[in-house]
Amino acid sequence: MRESKKITMWIEWSDEDAAFIGYCPLFFPYGAVCHAHTEAKAVAKLAAIVRDELGEQSRQRIRRAGNRGQQSSRNPTSDRQADA
Repeated sequence: MRESKKITMWIEWSDEDAAFIGYCPLFFPYGAVCHAHTEAKAVAKLAAIVRDELGEQSRQRIRRAGNRGQQSSRNPTSDRQADA
């Protein structure tokens, strides 16, 4: 079963921008910020951004784990013999 995550997302009206501004503190200030003219569109946009960001983080974890596995499976003896 997948572990569920609770992620806080804020949607606020901005008089200055005349739009709803959405952001996710988990990714702020680096990403997960959007704006839209309706609250529903801001929620949908922000949810898509958060989904994409979580997917990218997952892909990065998988790549790092794969790189660690490749490094640990190398035979240091054969490396030394090749250098000699």
